Amino acid sequence: MPQIVFLSACLSGTFVNVRDWTAFHARLMGKKDQKDASAPVLSDILTNPPGYTGTALELLRCGVPQVIAMRYEVGDDYARQLAWWFYKRLLADPGKAATETALALARTDLLNKPKLAAQLGAVNHATPLMFGQPGRLLEPVSKRSEQMKRLRPQPQPVLPAGSRELEFPDNFVGRSEELTNLNTEWLIKGNPAVALIQGLAGMGKTALAAEIIHLWHGRFDYVFAFQAKPTALTIDDFYRQMDSRLPLVSPSYLEKSESSPFSRIYLESGKRMTGNEQMRINLIEALRDEAILIVLDNFETNLSPRSPLLKGEGKKTDHSPLRFGEGSGEGFADPQWDNLLKALCQELPDTRSRLLMTNRHIPACLQNKALRIALGALPIGEAGLYVRSHPKLRELLFSDEEGKGLIDGLLRISRGHPLIMNRLAALADNRAALTQAIESLQNKGWRSLPDLFAPLSEKDREEERKYLNDAAIGSVDFLIEKLSPDARRLLWMITQANEPVTEGLIQSIFAGDVAPLLKELGSTGLISEENKDTSDSAAYSFHELVRERMSEWMKTHESEKRGLTEEQIWVAYGEWYAAMFNQFETSGQENAMSAASESGRRALTYMVRAKAFEKIGGFVSGLVTGTKDPTLLRGVIAELKSVAEQIPAGEQRWSLRTYLADALMQSGRPDQSLALYEQAVVEAETAENWSDVGWICGNWAAALGDVGQLDMAKATYLRCVEAYRKTGAPKVQIFGNELEAFRIDVYQGKAQEVLPDIEARLNEVRGWWQRHKAGESVPNAPDPVVLGRALVSGLDIAKMANEQLEHWEACLSLLKENEQTKREIRESKHAMYRTRFNKYFPLMKLGRLDEAQQILEECLSVDREFGDLGGQASDLSSLADIWDERGDIEQAIALQRHGLSIFNQLPDPSYRAVSHGNLSNYLETVGKIEDSAKHLLSAIIYELIIKRHDFLQNDLNNLRIRMNRASQSGTRYDLPRVSELLARPEFEALGRFVEQFGVDAAELQGKVDEMVAGVRV
Repeated sequence: MPQIVFLSACLSGTFVNVRDWTAFHARLMGKKDQKDASAPVLSDILTNPPGYTGTALELLRCGVPQVIAMRYEVGDDYARQLAWWFYKRLLADPGKAATETALALARTDLLNKPKLAAQLGAVNHATPLMFGQPGRLLEPVSKRSEQMKRLRPQPQPVLPAGSRELEFPDNFVGRSEELTNLNTEWLIKGNPAVALIQGLAGMGKTALAAEIIHLWHGRFDYVFAFQAKPTALTIDDFYRQMDSRLPLVSPSYLEKSESSPFSRIYLESGKRMTGNEQMRINLIEALRDEAILIVLDNFETNLSPRSPLLKGEGKKTDHSPLRFGEGSGEGFADPQWDNLLKALCQELPDTRSRLLMTNRHIPACLQNKALRIALGALPIGEAGLYVRSHPKLRELLFSDEEGKGLIDGLLRISRGHPLIMNRLAALADNRAALTQAIESLQNKGWRSLPDLFAPLSEKDREEERKYLNDAAIGSVDFLIEKLSPDARRLLWMITQANEPVTEGLIQSIFAGDVAPLLKELGSTGLISEENKDTSDSAAYSFHELVRERMSEWMKTHESEKRGLTEEQIWVAYGEWYAAMFNQFETSGQENAMSAASESGRRALTYMVRAKAFEKIGGFVSGLVTGTKDPTLLRGVIAELKSVAEQIPAGEQRWSLRTYLADALMQSGRPDQSLALYEQAVVEAETAENWSDVGWICGNWAAALGDVGQLDMAKATYLRCVEAYRKTGAPKVQIFGNELEAFRIDVYQGKAQEVLPDIEARLNEVRGWWQRHKAGESVPNAPDPVVLGRALVSGLDIAKMANEQLEHWEACLSLLKENEQTKREIRESKHAMYRTRFNKYFPLMKLGRLDEAQQILEECLSVDREFGDLGGQASDLSSLADIWDERGDIEQAIALQRHGLSIFNQLPDPSYRAVSHGNLSNYLETVGKIEDSAKHLLSAIIYELIIKRHDFLQNDLNNLRIRMNRASQSGTRYDLPRVSELLARPEFEALGRFVEQFGVDAAELQGKVDEMVAGVRV
């Protein structure tokens, strides 16, 4: 049983599943993104609330006497530095500090390092805790550990002749999926014993081989590595080196070879009774006797392609798929390598020995026999780990905004290509040179790469140029030329995509069977298969370098396009994603709207790129209204902004302006949408397109209401009504907008005045609905969908008016009718329960708390069934209201905290604001004034940033009441400072939100101070 366990709880693992740049930038700076890739389940959140160090307590229960753990996640840099200083204080200091003292000293050491402040983060210093017994339980012995003898692979050096390429890699990061596959499919006895790491030049095959050697050498008695560069490794040389190096470390092999000379791995030519076969047998026997790892690095030099790369006029290129070693006498230049590798594939699986090869290509003798690890560019998350692990890049990242910009440029231009990242990283201490290199690659393409990193000497410059030209350009060009024409055309089409593409998508735009062509492309490493263990989501990706070289090829081989253009391919991609958007939008499946939003965003991107503006209108309106994720909406907004001014005046332009305005409104920026709505309305009015004026005015009015311009909102709804009257629109459309105008009156406290008008129109709509249900024709409402929506909206407005007048029984009756209407228009079970949810408030006001609680618990169950986290959080928050009414404030606080913890993981900040405000009220009730003030300030900050003036006014009224109460008792009520609040771990989600919106804390403090001064007066 260990005496001490140190749990870092750092963010390294969170890089692995990063899939977009927003999440990536958050991880890169040591923070969480606004949303996780996969939302947690409510039961998990309730069982393990944020900050709960459950693992530490479990270890204590299991008998570990001391555990150091983090209350919250910390950044990678802090985790590494804290561990280093802790062990130094615990084990190396002469004072022999107790464990808790060593931890305190380590925290102080880091706190006193101002140069590391940006990397370590102020919040992290308050996070480490020690659990368990106090004192010093671990006492190191003053002698060399036996484990030190196995610190490095044996024999040393790993490579002869002074090469250090397979020594312990200093800055190796990532390749987690590849290492996992090797661990589970290669190292286990009985599985394939030969592993092939295959990929383009410069992808880090040798670096991965070095990591494998030093990660797992403890599983082997010995490691023997060979590099076939710059020239091929002959089979005789291989046997000879094995025979000379093995007896230096293996007593058993030495004894066997001395007692039986013909059992040696290498036999002189005169002693070879059966040629190379005996040496092959002897090697396999040696590999059976002991656990030996053999590494063959850069083994493409030993291959003999079927035909050389042919260039020049009059020469015919061999376009057969690139497979080395097919056919008699082909493959390796020396066929004895084919024979040896086949034998090792057959004989080694049941032994403890293994063979690892790195190669740019797939030798035919290993096809379907070896475990192939296809190596592509580093995924975006692992590229981020590379930056944070590289000393110079990490320093640049945390230096200033210019440094962050250079890191962003490096990552975007390299696209995770390890060779290019390494070369650019070498310039990290020279900002001017790094800037020039990035700009050159952006402007001139990859052809400029060999000229960027030339050392001073002429000889080194030429060697560097030759290597980079071969690795970054020549090897890709060679593989492209060796493809069949169909495979090349398919690769060209794939490289027109902006993201990894699925086989289904590829097949939809390509005439012919793509499966064999994808296999051909995959075998070369020009494309990589992602998520291949999940058959329904496997996708194919490629590096930017492949896109550029494929584009260059097609410039001189136009006939291979077969009449296709890039624009036609982009339109095809866009149409496919638009179809997927429509399919997801109407599927009713769990998380379907999220998938629909992403598909719609991609469709929009391709259509804009192809300038196929006429195809956008069919899906973009649904995309905007259905997308709730602010991150996705930002992408949609960027695309719409780029195209809104490109389109000539007319219906397309005012429609796109409206879609852009809708997107801005949906993303919480209604103030920025107003001018766009106005422009669109003016253009549509000028063209006398009153139908479009009507629906645009309706959206514009909603935006005006959101920014608090209620009089203008009502006037715009009435303008909408007039436009529809000019078109002779059905009366239901006119009534629907008149009812929305009455909703504004209710907002302004005029429920008593307008309720009769609301009921009059609602009764007419009810009558139309009854006639529709009876099968009659309804000229005033011919579209049953529009009629149903109008009735649902009217019932909701009537409920709001009665709620304002505290007519609780009427509210319940209207909600019951609304639920029945939704059932009749076949709304989903989930939508029905969201309506039923609203019954809890009037029931609570009527004192029917048990009924209200039962409804909320039913809603919670349904929301769990449908995976609706937002609904679950609302249910918990409302249950808190019930327990507050019952007088159990502590239970109300607990439920509200649970609800807030879920809201913090969801994109909509308005719910967080309400939850913080409610929690502040509960905490105020039980006398926790300081905690209450923190949550009140949190609510105010959210409301300021998203401009929810209605919410803000309510919280400012609460602030005024508390200030007056404090003044009457001779005290003073103050809100905490914004900077102090954002530095607290429990308000980490608020800090992320403030940073995401680019709001300066000092500027925010000024606005808060201004409002507080106004309230205090």
